[in-house]
Amino acid sequence: MSGRSIMSTDLMSSASSRRPRLWELNQKCHCPVIGVCFGMDEIRKLVGKVMNVSTQHNDFDIHVTAVCACETRTRLSSLLHKELERKYKLYIQRYNKVKDVAGLLALWREAMNMGDIAGPMWAIFSHACCTEQLLNTVYGDVHMLQHQVGAGHRVEQQAHLRLVQENAILSRELADIQNRFTQYRDERVLEVATLNEQLTAFKNDMIFHENLAKRHNNEVDHLREMLADMLADVASPEDNLRLVNSLRNAESENLVLKTKLDELEMRLVETEAANHLLETELAHKLMPENEKQVSKEIIPINAVPLNGCTVLCVGGMGNATPRYRKLVENRGGVFIHHDGGIEENINRLKSVLAAADAVICQTGCISHNAYWRVKEQCKRTGKACSFVANPSLNSFLQVLDELATQRSGLADAECASLGTSWQAN
Repeated sequence: MSGRSIMSTDLMSSASSRRPRLWELNQKCHCPVIGVCFGMDEIRKLVGKVMNVSTQHNDFDIHVTAVCACETRTRLSSLLHKELERKYKLYIQRYNKVKDVAGLLALWREAMNMGDIAGPMWAIFSHACCTEQLLNTVYGDVHMLQHQVGAGHRVEQQAHLRLVQENAILSRELADIQNRFTQYRDERVLEVATLNEQLTAFKNDMIFHENLAKRHNNEVDHLREMLADMLADVASPEDNLRLVNSLRNAESENLVLKTKLDELEMRLVETEAANHLLETELAHKLMPENEKQVSKEIIPINAVPLNGCTVLCVGGMGNATPRYRKLVENRGGVFIHHDGGIEENINRLKSVLAAADAVICQTGCISHNAYWRVKEQCKRTGKACSFVANPSLNSFLQVLDELATQRSGLADAECASLGTSWQAN
């Protein structure tokens, strides 16, 4: 063999033989050693130490330059050999402990199975016991592996291109969904804000008319007192007639104001219900998927829907009101509450009763006045009403099930006659 060829089998099997240098290896070994054992950044750095390397030189140019320099001992081949010895020192020490070809071949198979070939390849190529048959075996394995890697790289590039295209499509779809959701959320927020403004205006208007009605009631009472005093003093017929007319005018104006107040209270209740429905819908849209699942699980599996029925709850424990509301709204109903005159104005009971489709009256937690008002108005209007003596959640749920079951079998035109057959005294 020449100076660049691998040493003979007898010489390399000798215990005193030294390890060959990079430029002493067979020329066909230079390409896999440079291509596998070095990264391109490392090659550029080493080549740059002995010659000028510009950005115009591509990776292939640098690779060919390094391979050609390994044919003889040059400054560049010496730098490459020194770097190989430093970089793969541990592999060299491990493989030098093996003194036969069979042991080297076994280590190479192990390295191939583990996917670690750079260090083992250099340790075998530069081993004193490496035969030409072993060299050809390692060279062939590396050569075929490079083909496989190239083919795999092309497949990965194609898959990567497909993923990039799919990602672009999904990104556009996601952006469109986000835009539509943002638009929907903004519309709902604006609608809720508008209803809140209307609700505030209705409340202010109702307070104004309540104060005006109180003032007229006081004036009527004062006129009645004056009339009684004047009649007691036997006033003249003209004075009596004037006072009676004034009293009638004041009573007529008071009646008009009461009618207006009732209309405003009814509009207030309807607005509050609509506002609450929108707020619930908006909260449900903004709720994460795991919380929506939990919210759905609150409804019993066999629960009958209320189909938009407005349920008025009169009385009940204050801390249980949110749970009553949740039970009604989860069935598709609208929930209205009045505490039965404990803290709320008892006069507002008339308007909320008019706005409700059905009434659940917690008799243990309301005033006597509220009880008789509920009973009298429901009986007079034929509105569905149930009286519950025990203000518990189970009692409320049982009555709600009965109400939903009865309403599910009735047409809209028959809802007005539900109260007489369902009312429990």
